Amino acid sequence: MAELSYRRHIDGLRAVAVLAVVAFHAGVPWLPGGYVGVDVFFVVSGFLITGLLLREFETRGDISLVGFYERRVRRLGPALLLVLAVTLALGAVYLVPIGGEQQGLAKSAIATLLLGSNVWFAHATGGYFDAPAAAQPLLHTWSLSVEEQFYLVWPTLLLLTSRWAVRRRSDPARAAAWMLALVGIGSLALSIVTTGTHPEFAFFGSPTRAWEFAIGGLAFFLVCRRSAPIPLAQSLAWLGLAMILWACATFSESATPFPGWRAGIPAVGAALVILGGEHAERGWCTRLLSLRPMVRVGLLSYSLYLWHWPLLVIARLDTLGEIGPWGTAAICALAFVLA
Repeated sequence: MAELSYRRHIDGLRAVAVLAVVAFHAGVPWLPGGYVGVDVFFVVSGFLITGLLLREFETRGDISLVGFYERRVRRLGPALLLVLAVTLALGAVYLVPIGGEQQGLAKSAIATLLLGSNVWFAHATGGYFDAPAAAQPLLHTWSLSVEEQFYLVWPTLLLLTSRWAVRRRSDPARAAAWMLALVGIGSLALSIVTTGTHPEFAFFGSPTRAWEFAIGGLAFFLVCRRSAPIPLAQSLAWLGLAMILWACATFSESATPFPGWRAGIPAVGAALVILGGEHAERGWCTRLLSLRPMVRVGLLSYSLYLWHWPLLVIARLDTLGEIGPWGTAAICALAFVLA
């Protein structure tokens, strides 16, 4: 199985994803679909977490669920708790105590701590692109809850599938790949159906987003089975990057039903970028994503994602939306500094 060594181009891909999301939230007009950066994050998480778990099972013959969750809490918890505390403090100062602003912030903070803010926002806002959502300082934590719910389910499924395969003297990785493919197909079908009938569930729901993590996981299975270079690797990487950027530039909240099958464009694009960089370290696309500034932003992507939205929302609420482009730029710069 392929070693899960450090891959600079994946941090560069994270940079593309977080910059797209920040630009969308900042109102950059030529990136109306920047929200697809979240889909890229889901694919990257599926790739990395699947690789870590499979490597552990291959090495130890088991997966320590306690150890896995301990590492996740230590990795994600401190920054999240700090942002929650600062956001609540800012809300106490700048949000009005009547009209539900402070109360809504407190409820969303509790939902975030309970790993269920995606469920809360689906109920409280009616939709990610609806007006009430723009006034929620912790709206962006919906994606963290989806990811954390993935962490709750996928390690156990992978462990049970791998143990079942060992008992049957089958290949654990192959069995896990088939299981992941079946889950992904079912999740994608559910996403396509509900995007038109229940869009808030399709957007915020873990069952309708699982297929994006599955794409990342299946990308790792492709990597771990290959020792030879992937044919046309850099062409695939360029194609994947173009798919992500095209979605950022052409999707829009009003004209693009989302997620559904359309989310597959940035999701598959992210997988192609990952795969294309595996055996083509000297290719130009991989070099671009591996540049030091790109890697640096990628390493800060989680913290930057956490900081930028609460600061933007509270500033806009306090100024009644009159923050302006320079004020928005200053808030984004402050988010970079805090990250």
